[in-house]
Amino acid sequence: MRKEERRRFLTLVLALLTLLVFGTVTVAAEEETGTSPTTTETTTAVEETTTAPAEVTATSITKGIGKGSDGNWYYFTDGKVDTSKNTIAEGLVDGTTGWWLIRDGVVARTTTTVAENEHGWWFCKNGQVDFSFTGFASNEYGVWRIEKGKVNFKYSDIIETTINGTKGWWYIYNGKVRTNETTVAQNKFGWWYVKNGMVDFTYTGVARNQYGWWRIENGKVNFNYNGLAMNEHGWWLLKGGKVNFDYTGLYPNDAGWWLLQKGKVNFSYTGNYDYYGTTYSLSGGKVTGAPGKRIIYLTFDDGPYQYTDQLLGILAKYHVPATFFVTSAYPSYAYDITLERQQGHMVAVHTYTHNYATIYSSDSAYWNDFNRMNNVIKQRTGTTTSLFRFPGGSSNTVSRSYSSGIMSRLSTQATQKGYQYFDWNVMSGDAGGVTSTSGCYNNMVNGCKYMNVSVVLCHDVKGYSVNAIEPFIQWAQSNGYAFMPLCRTSPTAHQSISN
Repeated sequence: MRKEERRRFLTLVLALLTLLVFGTVTVAAEEETGTSPTTTETTTAVEETTTAPAEVTATSITKGIGKGSDGNWYYFTDGKVDTSKNTIAEGLVDGTTGWWLIRDGVVARTTTTVAENEHGWWFCKNGQVDFSFTGFASNEYGVWRIEKGKVNFKYSDIIETTINGTKGWWYIYNGKVRTNETTVAQNKFGWWYVKNGMVDFTYTGVARNQYGWWRIENGKVNFNYNGLAMNEHGWWLLKGGKVNFDYTGLYPNDAGWWLLQKGKVNFSYTGNYDYYGTTYSLSGGKVTGAPGKRIIYLTFDDGPYQYTDQLLGILAKYHVPATFFVTSAYPSYAYDITLERQQGHMVAVHTYTHNYATIYSSDSAYWNDFNRMNNVIKQRTGTTTSLFRFPGGSSNTVSRSYSSGIMSRLSTQATQKGYQYFDWNVMSGDAGGVTSTSGCYNNMVNGCKYMNVSVVLCHDVKGYSVNAIEPFIQWAQSNGYAFMPLCRTSPTAHQSISN
């Protein structure tokens, strides 16, 4: 037999043997090179596109992962490549047993991604599930929290890590890094403003989540905030750090007494507004006065103390605003500073210690005491204030014993620092010789009778003085007076400085 005939005979015998063993036979296209068909792979950043040749068959398995007749690895059904198969399946590939990523029937051995089978979503590294991996990995749907190779859909947190090359504090919800989400979210350290999935520590304003709108300061929710705050949509009233959309009425800050409608300052309102039976005039949403009424500014020094709760109840009963010049003399009552602000009163600095020898010993000693008290106010209300009253008033002479000329210097410095101080032009007398409710009442009535604008000095640390407030309010409201809180543009009732 000639050489060429022998070659063809041997080829035929080999084909017959293959048919007997495997039931199918693959005949490669006849080329002079004699090479078999191969798959074509295109690898992207995370995914591998692999197409199995239609004529590839299994060499040793009829169902599952096996080696094809072309030497590559596939998922077979009935001995043929199952191109509909996209899953993660267990099998042996090149001597390694594991769970392997299948794409269109092909074992995607160069792909690193997050993929799914009937048991969950898994991190596949070079086509194989990596059960040792804990961290973050991505696929075409996003970035996921992986624990021991599997996506943990119960994982929700804000943690410091690097995502897509950017280090920061990232928000993960239900196992997914929320890279396209802007919201307010929680971790063990608090609630945070999240912008495009990452905490924005530069943001101060008002932002929302599914629970409401919140006061944010340096990226974090300030639950102590009680007052007005701004965002790109306007100025809002917050209580406990949350916008109070239920509130319609008047509310003060350092800049004025404002009309709010559904929690938002209405700067477009100009005209008269009836507030619990008293008509006030407004311009640009701000109260400017009360037509036909004389004005009383009730002020209370030295608290809060044990009588402050009683006083707040009286003021609420008659819907009367007041201004509290507060101290830290009775720290167990500091919670009332929060209540004062929440109930629509102004809170201003008086002194932290009320110790004349300390605060008036030097300029720096005074401002140190001032700042300590302002910090307490911030802790209790969420914001500092620019309003204050000197202990003893600006005209006090007791300061001469500690520093000559200090009141002149401090009053000038206050203006330079952007602060506004207030004295008074009516006294209840409770800081002096008056020790009765009737005495306080008579002093306030007689003092206001001849004033168009009265800034009344009282002390909420004196029970008999607080007891005089209700009858005084009744007298004032029945005699043509209206009450207002102090703000930067209010009458200051300054007295002559004597030191």
